[in-house]
Amino acid sequence: MNKIIKLGLILIAILTYVEATEVKISRTDKNGAVLVQVDSLNIGIADWIAIYPKNSNTDWANVLDWKWAKDLHPIRGTKYVEYRGAYRINNMGDYKVQYFKNNTFNIHKSLPFQIKNAASLVESLNYRSPFDGFHEIWIDGFTPYVTAPAQKDWIGIYKKNDDNSWRNMIEWVWAKKLNFNSLIGNRESLVMTLDGNKYQSGVEYEARYFLNNSYTVEVKSPPFQIKNAASLVKSLNYRSPFDGFHEIWIDGFTPNVTAPAQQDWIGIYKKNDDNSWGNMIEWVWAKKLNFNSLIGNRESLVMTLDGNKYQSGVEYEARYFLNNSYTVAVKSPPFSLLDL
Repeated sequence: MNKIIKLGLILIAILTYVEATEVKISRTDKNGAVLVQVDSLNIGIADWIAIYPKNSNTDWANVLDWKWAKDLHPIRGTKYVEYRGAYRINNMGDYKVQYFKNNTFNIHKSLPFQIKNAASLVESLNYRSPFDGFHEIWIDGFTPYVTAPAQKDWIGIYKKNDDNSWRNMIEWVWAKKLNFNSLIGNRESLVMTLDGNKYQSGVEYEARYFLNNSYTVEVKSPPFQIKNAASLVKSLNYRSPFDGFHEIWIDGFTPNVTAPAQQDWIGIYKKNDDNSWGNMIEWVWAKKLNFNSLIGNRESLVMTLDGNKYQSGVEYEARYFLNNSYTVAVKSPPFSLLDL
């Protein structure tokens, strides 16, 4: 008999262990709302999760929000699912998230949290450049489909030491108009895309989050600089891919993503000539050029040269000019046309 009892106790212990489900707080937001992660590998078909006032008992009448655990949203790339019910609690106070096994009121896990007063849930602003030519401010603190900025919160970009006057604002957006980041692994940042043409290289800027259509700053970004703001062009090089073809390949732009500014242009000059129009041998608006069709190098814009305009043995340069000016952003290495 004692052996049977012992075996029964061991079996119960084993079953209890197998059914144990990991439930933990994964994030606490500025106002105290929590995200709760549950290990999906050990969820029972009738497990459920709910929010109660902190000092209440488990009576159904005290449930403020609940969900079947099997219906929780999966977290991409992990074994966890996520419960976001705390975000539905608007009143300040003390609460608890409680996890129940097998459609009972037996508490498997209890996690306390407190909803506090917060003017805005925004936590941080940071400058990011995820791809060549992209300049973005990522705004953290909000949760897709759950929380969003207030109707009249806005974000403005300023030079680091300028005050908040409207005249100093470089560009701005209503925070509610922004979308969440689509990058895998970071889908919980709102994204403000910046116009790189409005910024100066070497100058420090700040993104500032303002509350309720005011000049009250809730959060500032760390200072940042936008590199190559005037143009994304990186290099110009002479190429002769086939007999009789003479080309300038322009690098720095990405097909279907980035392109030269409307009035950037490229001119060809003899090596030591100045930028005077009279010295220009041939030219083109950079925006008129197409990307290289050669397999293995499709990300160079191509300017085709007229070989009849050049002299054998003479060195030339391709020069990239900004905004219909004679301001040179990039020069090619000197070159002579092959086989002239």
